[in-house]
Amino acid sequence: MARGVSLASCFCYIVVMAGSMVLKASLGSCARGVVELDTLTFHKILSAHNYLIVKFDTSLAYGAAEDAYNSFACLAAKQPEILVASVGVLPHGEKDNKDLANRFSITAEDFPRILLFGHGQSSTAHSLSGNVTVESLVAFAKRYSDLYIALPGCLQEFDQLAARTFHVASSNANTFQLDAKKLASKLTNEDEIASANVYIEIFGLITSRGPRFPSNEVNRVKKSFATELSEGKRKALQLKLNILQSFIRPAVDQNPHGRDEL
Repeated sequence: MARGVSLASCFCYIVVMAGSMVLKASLGSCARGVVELDTLTFHKILSAHNYLIVKFDTSLAYGAAEDAYNSFACLAAKQPEILVASVGVLPHGEKDNKDLANRFSITAEDFPRILLFGHGQSSTAHSLSGNVTVESLVAFAKRYSDLYIALPGCLQEFDQLAARTFHVASSNANTFQLDAKKLASKLTNEDEIASANVYIEIFGLITSRGPRFPSNEVNRVKKSFATELSEGKRKALQLKLNILQSFIRPAVDQNPHGRDEL
């Protein structure tokens, strides 16, 4: 009898836990650094922040784009003037937040759709097009805001030097390399020194190989990840890849139609 009660109790416990998990999934959940918004809270949050980046997606989103967005949120969390959020849309049943998606002309075929709002304005927004990656999200946020959001290992003063290579002949990269060496001489943190040395190396290679070196090197490094690498080599290549992004001029416009009029 006692055994029968025990089995029944276990069965009830499993049913309750399963129901709880289903309920949690149906309500959706956000990763660290991502604030979940809905039709009632969206405009309140929008008006309270200088910049708001929002991902409209299915409530049960998963995969590479979702992982990239969550990783980007962790990077952006260091910047107090931007909030990273998501709006979960259920196209069927109660159709949660479908009206908010309609407000911005977003359909399920557009998922994930990522918009950047500036200065509390919902009338206009910029839309990210193309693949959703950590790199594309960082470039997107940099282009349409005056905020600095860095990939891991990047250093702000060195990124500012890297951006100056967009506008000068590659031969002048040697001057920036000298400036980078001066900045590096003031560093004491070992990780920052390691990053600085990568910047210095890239400035030198731009001088010798031309302005297309960063883009070509990004392609080469990405291919290297497909080979067997030690953990240390993989980390070193990822650092180099992150820093190389700072030397690549952003696209004229991430959205082929320019700014979205919403």
